[in-house]
Amino acid sequence: ATPSAIANHFHACMQRAAANAYPDSQSPRTARVAYRATFSATGSLTSYSISPSGNGAFDAVANRLGGRCGSVPAPGKPVSLSGGLTFSP
Repeated sequence: ATPSAIANHFHACMQRAAANAYPDSQSPRTARVAYRATFSATGSLTSYSISPSGNGAFDAVANRLGGRCGSVPAPGKPVSLSGGLTFSP
């Protein structure tokens, strides 16, 4: 799989997971949490981290979501990508 296909796959999974994990205590706020993910040649997630948004509730959810989307189509070589999750009510 190409790096852009992997990025699209992972980001789509993360955004779907974020839509289902909006922290009710934060309504009606919105937030964007940046992330960085690295995948092995076989497509397994090897590292995941976020850049804090300044809102602990959104950051905690974003931290948990990385594991839910922990595999992508095999890229054939290690791949790192970055993106952001947008939370909105």
